[in-house]
Amino acid sequence: MALTGQLLLAFLVVHAAGNSTLWAGLINAYASHLHALPPAVWAFRAALLVLLGLHVWQGITLTLENSAAKGAGYAVTSYRRATVASRTMIWTGLVIAAFLLYHELHLTLQVIHPEAAAGAHQDAAGRPDVHRMLVAGFGHAATVAVYVAGMVALGLHLFHGVASSLQTLGLHGPRSFAWLERCGAALALLLAASFVAIPAAVFAGLVK
Repeated sequence: MALTGQLLLAFLVVHAAGNSTLWAGLINAYASHLHALPPAVWAFRAALLVLLGLHVWQGITLTLENSAAKGAGYAVTSYRRATVASRTMIWTGLVIAAFLLYHELHLTLQVIHPEAAAGAHQDAAGRPDVHRMLVAGFGHAATVAVYVAGMVALGLHLFHGVASSLQTLGLHGPRSFAWLERCGAALALLLAASFVAIPAAVFAGLVK
């Protein structure tokens, strides 16, 4: 589970970097280059789906195993090290899974707000107008709310998951784990903020 989590984290970092081209007005060029080889793109998506499926399956399996090992539970529950993020990993993971389904329907398959689908509109250079699709799609408060909720769940999931997965892989020590926890928290905040910044900026009228 730690390994699949780290691979998914690497994808998130690359995805966030690609999304940042919006701020320079280069999102259409980026998307055009990215989809220049459709078979490769769909092969990558299939591999990512398998990776995500493994991660979800492993998460549910471990949660059930941990629950069974606890038996009837404790008469009094007291948390010394466990955080809200660590105690809700299975729930934030399920929220992220639901969000990803919405995200795919919205921006990949373009069946949500189809009137603004990039595939149906071209920019001045003849490329699918992803910029226009984002501006139109994130003009809806409900859509923005879904993205904000999804990114809050992602931030909480990564807040615990980044350091925990590194610890599982053995990359920790008495002195280094506190540092890993801080770096993991910072990365979680940075990624969640970078993803939520686009719908928030569009809805606020800062990107047109």
